[in-house]
Amino acid sequence: MSLKEDIIKIFSSPSLQDALEKDCHVDLAILFGSAASGRQNPRDLDLAFLFREHLSGDQEERLLGLLRSSIQVDRLDVVCLNHADCSLRYEAIRNGTLLYESESARYADFITRTFKDYEEMNFLKRHYHRAKIEELRRIADV
Repeated sequence: MSLKEDIIKIFSSPSLQDALEKDCHVDLAILFGSAASGRQNPRDLDLAFLFREHLSGDQEERLLGLLRSSIQVDRLDVVCLNHADCSLRYEAIRNGTLLYESESARYADFITRTFKDYEEMNFLKRHYHRAKIEELRRIADV
């Protein structure tokens, strides 16, 4: 069994799902990075979480403890999607695997919002680059 399959099985546990929901206020959990794509280092794991509300320090420690006791890896990287830039959110969606969803359609809402933000960011980047190219052309013509 691959690491990805192991993680999917672990996150399908009702006791883990209950703890994610009640103790840690998790709306979404996504496996991303090398383990999701199959290029994994078997001891390295990237997980992204979307939280319903801000976690206290105790809740963060509880989540990390819960993950470390459930998942045996050397390195566990946890990303909070609530504060991640849209490029990271887009990457987690594009190459990730949904592990947990607190309620139906929560993932679809997150995808919609992320794609909208990503497209807006790319529009602004294109606009900025076109303006810079025009500025450089004007300078070169002087």
